[in-house]
Formats: sequence, structure tokens, C-alpha cells
Amino acid sequence: MLLLYGGWVYVDFVNTKKYELKNQRYDTQAKLMQKRLSEMILSKQKATVAIAIALAGDGFLAQNIKSKNISDKYYKNLSAKFRKNTLYKNIWIQIIDKNLNSLYRSWTDKKGDSLKGFRKDISNVIKSKKTLYTISCCKFDLSIKAIVPVMEDGEVVGALEIVSHFNSIAKQMKKFDIDSMVVLDKKYTKQLKYPYTNIFVDKYYIANFDAPLYMQKYLKNADIKEFYSQTYKIIQNNLVTTYKLESIDKELIGYYIM
Repeated sequence: MLLLYGGWVYVDFVNTKKYELKNQRYDTQAKLMQKRLSEMILSKQKATVAIAIALAGDGFLAQNIKSKNISDKYYKNLSAKFRKNTLYKNIWIQIIDKNLNSLYRSWTDKKGDSLKGFRKDISNVIKSKKTLYTISCCKFDLSIKAIVPVMEDGEVVGALEIVSHFNSIAKQMKKFDIDSMVVLDKKYTKQLKYPYTNIFVDKYYIANFDAPLYMQKYLKNADIKEFYSQTYKIIQNNLVTTYKLESIDKELIGYYIM
């Protein structure tokens, strides 16, 4: 009896240790994935800022904003050069006057509309005269943005916004055998007037084109809180972890599920 009991205790101890070690391994892997993603996002934010600062330094831009004379052809050619010569295949350019009217968007013919009331980040740049980078949602997409004030003689005449997307990051993560799904928080769904990917799962907007269908099914069959309430989950033999996407004001904008 004692031998049997001792054997049972030993087996139970071994199984418990195995379980703990396995959980530690999963936890370490999940945190590594989150760290890798965080570094990729920061790298892309810095690159986006660098592009914005370079373009805002164009001496003619301030005059073009004041005269509301923006050359569509020039900026479309510039966007095409970014696609051809950089890792960032889809850089968007927006030019805004000091009254928060959109004068030009490289990705659509829509212009002249006011951004007052829902683009607090651009308003802050114009008021503070300081560059910022953030993650935010506009009428078109959930994306990474850099906003730079355009100055003339020390006065702000407008702002230049460079928008980059999560698609290139998802492709980089795939090289590490990690699938990605970038999800906009539901409270912003109504703000999307012209959704870029046009992919929705139960009113959740998916911001990357290559989000696998099996991951979309996860989202459809589960509460999104399940994905970020703990460091990781095991779903159908996949380790799933989530990174919260926040604005510069630490407001929750969306989720990067991988």
C-alpha cells in the first residue's frame, strides 16, 4: 500500500512538473511574440516619422497648403516610388490645412472634408507644433500614423500625415511562422466610412488583408476578451497571444492577435 501510494505521489509530482514546465514554455513563447511585434511596430513608426519629416521639409508645401494647390500627380508618383523602392508597399499621404480640412489624400479622390471632432491627434499637432506618431482609426482604416506640422515663418499653416499599415508587419511575422489578425475595437466600427480591407467578422473590422480564415472563425466563435484576458491561450493546438494596440493617449484602439 505504501509503495503504491508512494508511486502515485511520484507520478503526480512528475505530471505536475511537466504541466508547469509546459506552461512556462508557452508563457515565454507568447511574451517573445509580443516583444517581437512591439519592436516591429516601433520600427515602422520611426520610419513613418522619418518619411513625414522629410516631406514636410519641402519648402513649397507651406505655400501649396495656403493656396490650396496640391499636385495630385507629384504625390501619386511619390507613393509609387515608395511601393517600388521600400519595404513599405502602401504608404498613404494626407495634407491638411490649419483648420483641419483635408486638402489631399493619396489613396482616394475624396478631399475638402473637415476632420474636426474625430481627429484629435491632428488637432494636437497643429496646436502644439510638435510631431507625433500613433496608432489610430480614421474613416478608412486602423493604421500607424506620423503627423508633422507644416510651418512657415514660425507659424503652423497645416499638417502632413503619413499613414502606413499592418500588412507588412503581418508578412514579417509570417516569416517566423506566426499568423496574424489585426482587429479594430468595436466602438470604432461606425467611424469607418470607407473600410480599406472591407473584412468584417461580427462587426469587428479586420485591418490586414491576409488574416487567415481559421483565425477569423476563432473571432466569430469567441468573445474577444478571451484573447487578451491572459498571456496566451491554446486553441486547436495553436498558441494564441494578443498585443493591445493603443493610441498615443493610451486609449485602446484594437488588438493584434497572433
